[in-house]
Amino acid sequence: MRTLTGEAGRSTLERIWTRPTAEVTGILAGHAAEGVKTVVPATARLKLTFRLVPDQDPDDVAALAERWLRDRVPDGAELRIERLGAVGPALTPVDHPAVGAAARAIERVWGRAPVFTREGGSGPEEALGRILDRPVLYLGVGLPDDRTHAPDERVVLDQLWRGLLATGELWSEIAEVLR
Repeated sequence: MRTLTGEAGRSTLERIWTRPTAEVTGILAGHAAEGVKTVVPATARLKLTFRLVPDQDPDDVAALAERWLRDRVPDGAELRIERLGAVGPALTPVDHPAVGAAARAIERVWGRAPVFTREGGSGPEEALGRILDRPVLYLGVGLPDDRTHAPDERVVLDQLWRGLLATGELWSEIAEVLR
């Protein structure tokens, strides 16, 4: 895609960092090999994912999506929905002392203050932060062109080594915060 589109009234960075999303991550239907077939497929599959933001519940979002889909199924067609998992949204307050500790560790290793961004993803962060009643810190070392999760994903070794150093610095900083 060569154009930036999205939710009206929201900047590109706001849409990327702070807004919920719905993505089609897979479609399987009909004849996909070389050549032409004139047969209408009997079945089709669609895979959806959703990026949640604070105050959204995965079960509520799934129920709303399911209702939206069911309302659009034409007569004579069947819809079967299988939920494959759900992870709640997590957000660590940028003004938390632990975030300050991470920022100091990053600045010490990279020689400049970090730029705070928000990212979508999935994992145990929400449950971990909720159960431990502690913020979850991310010390990212990836670069925008690392093509994360793509077939040609890469890791810049200098970034990785600096990340290891920054992790050590973070432990020292956290110890100071906890004193």
